[in-house]
Amino acid sequence: MEDFATIFERTKSEDWEKRRAALEILGRHNSRWEAPEIEAALEAAFEGLEDRECYVRRAAMGAAVRLSAISSEPKANNDKALELAFRLLKEDADEGVKGICLAAISELSPHGDEASLEVMRDYLSHSDDGVRKAALHAIGKVAIPGDATWKAAVIPLLADEEEEVRTAALSAMANLVLPTDQEGIDHVMKLTGREEEEQDVR
Repeated sequence: MEDFATIFERTKSEDWEKRRAALEILGRHNSRWEAPEIEAALEAAFEGLEDRECYVRRAAMGAAVRLSAISSEPKANNDKALELAFRLLKEDADEGVKGICLAAISELSPHGDEASLEVMRDYLSHSDDGVRKAALHAIGKVAIPGDATWKAAVIPLLADEEEEVRTAALSAMANLVLPTDQEGIDHVMKLTGREEEEQDVR
């Protein structure tokens, strides 16, 4: 197994694939690392969010979320990671980065946080199906079960043209519909049954 210093040094490589791989390894972290190594890895992840290569930024965002949680100041670093995720989500042109930022926001936001949910809502209508799917997963994780506002936001995506988005919408609804919400359950079952009929026809 490579030592921390060797992995860390590759985050500064001229080869973007080495930078990405190093950040992915750092994000998984080794339980034998000491606090200073975790802090250095987290700083490398934050710096990686500014990388010119989108694949490095994707790896950096994932690493930042995981390392913030085990850092010496988890609250402050979670807040920093969340702020950076919001900024990248808005500014980064890469759909993969947007998807990972949505996942990061869902990990870092308090349950039921309306500000985060409102940001996620904007991406339910994104042109990229992967981004729509990520937004649905994020809403399903953060929204409080039974919240009519977010059930209403998700329902139209149950009829999305892309199957993976419809599946993500169904998963989100499963998290949002309470066992006592028979109307919501019936609505999901109706749309799910319609999709199964269309598949049988095809």
